[in-house]
Amino acid sequence: MVVAAKVRIVRRNDYSQFNLHLTLDVDYTPIGVLFLHLRPALTFISMSITLYIVRHAKAEDRAIFMADHDRQLTSDGIIAAARMGHYLHEKGIRPDIIISSTAPRAKDTARGIAEKTGYEPEQIRLDETLFDGGPKAYLAAINAVPESAQTAMIVGHNPDVTYLAEYLTHQQIGSMSKGAVIAVTFDNLTWAEVSGRTGHVTLDIKPRQLSTNDEL
Repeated sequence: MVVAAKVRIVRRNDYSQFNLHLTLDVDYTPIGVLFLHLRPALTFISMSITLYIVRHAKAEDRAIFMADHDRQLTSDGIIAAARMGHYLHEKGIRPDIIISSTAPRAKDTARGIAEKTGYEPEQIRLDETLFDGGPKAYLAAINAVPESAQTAMIVGHNPDVTYLAEYLTHQQIGSMSKGAVIAVTFDNLTWAEVSGRTGHVTLDIKPRQLSTNDEL
């Protein structure tokens, strides 16, 4: 007599999924000895990770004796960031991690989006190198994203955010508008493996494209 049973075990890590199929054959011999035969089969199901690149929203002009780093969002910028966050929330988007420049205009943009998407603002990671470290600083921050995150958001400044988006996708993006969001998706990669020409644009949304129906 042979009794066969199949056990399916699904194991998922941070960037891919493995399905482990175990077929258990139970053989009873005439003298009652039990033999167990396991036949494992491992299949790979591709997964993706997505990066949301954000340029800070509209900020005040630089005043005399004011450091560029210290410029704040205008009232319009605050509203635009919140509206963008609401739009992303309506699309079912909630980043697993948000990284922002230490400049107030970037931090407040990140906070406005975080509050609307359900991300705890106090958990926003601040990276001072994103203010004036150039595109390499952005790539370093991305490569250091924990493997537990499937989605990440990075909030910073032009022209670096535009250069970053074009570098990662090898697509002509054009100068990112203030408060704009570009999503870049990477297939079958870890964050540490993200580099030039490895991703593709899956979302490109600008504040002016949002209707007044995107209520705060």
